[in-house]
Amino acid sequence: MIKDVKKTIISVIVLLIVIIGFVFHSVIHIENSVIALFGAVLLLLLTRENPEEYYKEIEWPTIFFFIGLFVMIAAVEKTGIFDLVSSYLLVSTKKNPELIAYLILWLSGFLVSLFNNIPITIILSKIILSFQAQGIDVFPIWWALSLGTCLGANLTLIASSVNIVGVDLYNRSLNGKNGKRISFINFFKNSFLITLLSLIVSNIYLKIIFFLK
Repeated sequence: MIKDVKKTIISVIVLLIVIIGFVFHSVIHIENSVIALFGAVLLLLLTRENPEEYYKEIEWPTIFFFIGLFVMIAAVEKTGIFDLVSSYLLVSTKKNPELIAYLILWLSGFLVSLFNNIPITIILSKIILSFQAQGIDVFPIWWALSLGTCLGANLTLIASSVNIVGVDLYNRSLNGKNGKRISFINFFKNSFLITLLSLIVSNIYLKIIFFLK
């Protein structure tokens, strides 16, 4: 009992250290990934647990899924396709911030459902930065990106890391028990309407807040 209480106290202290590190990472110039890894190692050392027990609980498929995504994004960036897309959007919208914002909202909402919201956010962020270099007011466009990638992530199972991890944990928890597993198709069926309505409301919000004169 005393041992469990001690482990709990140590865990809370290490968690607080990690959170403080996240808050001040720009001041101490250490990436959040390094801070999180430091916290994990520190916790293992202080609690003297066997790392092999924790390795079994790590979501390895999810980790390698994101590794593959980021490798793919880096490869696409090297091709220069971001610059081509940026130029096409500027020409097709005639550099109109309102049209660009709506386009980014719906484009991001659709793309994240296919490729996950993290890499799509990275891709479109680079494109928006190129808009800024052209002298376009990108403030409402950043809002459009935030709304599109966040709300569009509700559309499919792979659209968000939260969806992937949560569904995987749920499906594994069944382990032969009675219960309906969550598949890509039934996830989509239950999320399509609410995601569509969310994006429509977001479009109206952008119009009222930024472009209604």
